[in-house]
Amino acid sequence: MRYKGIPAVAGKELGTIVKIEPMLECNRDAKAEEGEEQEKIVWQNAFENVLQELQSDLKKFSFLGQKTKADIVDVQITLIRDRMFRNKVLEFLKQDFNAAAAVERTVQWEQEALRKLPDDYIKERAKDVEDIGNRLICRILGHPYSSLAGIDGGVILVAKDLLPSALMSAPEDSIIGIVLAEGSATSHVAILAGSMGIPTLVGCVQSQELPDGKTAFLNASEGFVDGPLNEEESRTVTQQLTDYRLRQKELEKWRVMPGRTSDGKRIQMLANITGDDEAGAVLETGADGVGLFRTEFLFLNRASLPTEEEQFETYCRAAKKLGGLPLTIRTIDIGADKKVSGLALKGEQNPALGYRAIRICADHEELFLTQLRAALRASSFGKVRIMFPMVGSVQEVKAAKAEVEKAKVQLRKNRIGFDETVPVGIMVEIPSTAILADKFATEADFFSIGSNDLTQYTLAADRLNAKVAPLYDYFHPAVLRLVERTIRSASKGGIGCSVCGEMASDPMAIPLLLGFGLSHFSMNPAKILLTKKLMSLLDIAELEKLGQKCLEMETADDVRKAVSSFVGESYKLCIS
Repeated sequence: MRYKGIPAVAGKELGTIVKIEPMLECNRDAKAEEGEEQEKIVWQNAFENVLQELQSDLKKFSFLGQKTKADIVDVQITLIRDRMFRNKVLEFLKQDFNAAAAVERTVQWEQEALRKLPDDYIKERAKDVEDIGNRLICRILGHPYSSLAGIDGGVILVAKDLLPSALMSAPEDSIIGIVLAEGSATSHVAILAGSMGIPTLVGCVQSQELPDGKTAFLNASEGFVDGPLNEEESRTVTQQLTDYRLRQKELEKWRVMPGRTSDGKRIQMLANITGDDEAGAVLETGADGVGLFRTEFLFLNRASLPTEEEQFETYCRAAKKLGGLPLTIRTIDIGADKKVSGLALKGEQNPALGYRAIRICADHEELFLTQLRAALRASSFGKVRIMFPMVGSVQEVKAAKAEVEKAKVQLRKNRIGFDETVPVGIMVEIPSTAILADKFATEADFFSIGSNDLTQYTLAADRLNAKVAPLYDYFHPAVLRLVERTIRSASKGGIGCSVCGEMASDPMAIPLLLGFGLSHFSMNPAKILLTKKLMSLLDIAELEKLGQKCLEMETADDVRKAVSSFVGESYKLCIS
């Protein structure tokens, strides 16, 4: 039987299913039996022990050069040390809950706030909070913490969800695939699985029906898992895997080759990253730079706002690692649904359409200026570009650019160096901006189309809402017209334009974007090699005809059929 899910880490494997049981549940209503002071002692002991374990793990992974694991543990140390987190536990202890219940309630409170955020990556930090909470609760209750240390090799893990610490405990090369009923491609488990080269499928709701101990075929490239398989089916899949691995090996040559279409047009391949630690990996894919550097991680899960020096050091490290390639720093894109220390933001019924991003910066000048000064200072150490998110009017661009000039004046006054010609661009993710793209092109130095938000705003469909998610589709002709209009306006205005949403790396969307005239693609670094290969099979002249044809269609299905009919078998074979 086939079970469909969302690809998080591409790859295909055949292996034995091992089902992982969910974590121990905690009674969030349990009251203290021995009084608040005793529960405080229990909490403090658990806190100190778990913190010590995490610090030990950090040293171990750092010593072994396992950077992704070390970075995840470092985030968890920051979370457990967070003053708001610890104060919330104490607050619940004062309400006569026992230590375990106080931690459980604090975790749920923190997760609820994080999951309201518009940024998928930041939302997924809720899973790290859960991981920390489970470690603390197990310590408090005296239960052993979940571990995969004793797992045998060659297995495909199947679970409702998986915590980062559990995956980090598994022996090297023991897990060849992961299938999760929940989770997302931006979760720390998915990022960790990617660093370990483990094909991973998330959001595979019905996967819990897979039987433990049977053979399954995981196709995390196309988004499904088949199982259980009989011997004949296993033999067929084994041959398919042999062919697939040969094709994957051939992709390696694209690490040192530029992005280029079959008729020779040079395509700039950029990467989306979160954190300076990912900048080095960009070079390994042969990317031409960073098209999106998310900065929100600097502001969340901490007791105070990041200083200018802290931000500068982060941006500077990333710029230096890129060795002269562009680093596009997106200014803070966070909503009023998350209480960031230092910002008095009230909750909203619809945060995706509310007080967030550039709208917040407009009202909090020093917050904005601090980030702008840090980014400008980093431009002395690399090719930095600054980009504003959630722009909806030309007036907002002019106001934001005025703040950039003010930041420059402040730096000059203090004799601090920076690149006077730092490009300043905008995200095109609101329909009004795409419609007036020709006007924005006179104010911005470059565009970056955020296809994820542009799609949901155009179609009024939240892609994270299961009831309306099927309506979210960037192949919808209305979305395509806005994308094409933006690319054309940028070209006429003499400025660069990229697409940085999921659309940029979708094999079926790439021919359309090239046909619309796009020459800058920005995506997850892991998808760059395949995208380069696919582009090498496409001819611009033919793509332009395809693009114009699709703009006149009525439905997303019509567009998909047209693209599928256009691309050759060699193209389809690359993504099979």
